[in-house]
Amino acid sequence: MGNRGARPSTFLRGLYDLDAGLFVGKLHEQAAALGVSLTRLLQALAKNVPGFVEYFCEEQGVDLAAERGTSQ
Repeated sequence: MGNRGARPSTFLRGLYDLDAGLFVGKLHEQAAALGVSLTRLLQALAKNVPGFVEYFCEEQGVDLAAERGTSQ
């Protein structure tokens, strides 16, 4: 039980590191099931697990700021 008490971002990063391809596929499946883009899903996740989303975007080469445009 190595992840017992792990923070959510740490837990998700651990899962991602175990099998990045599977994790990315599951995120795409979740986004499709919700009827949103992967970018929109990541933006929603960033509210609760910002550390993980930042790590994921760095690893995958995703620029959420560029994806949502420069208008705020």
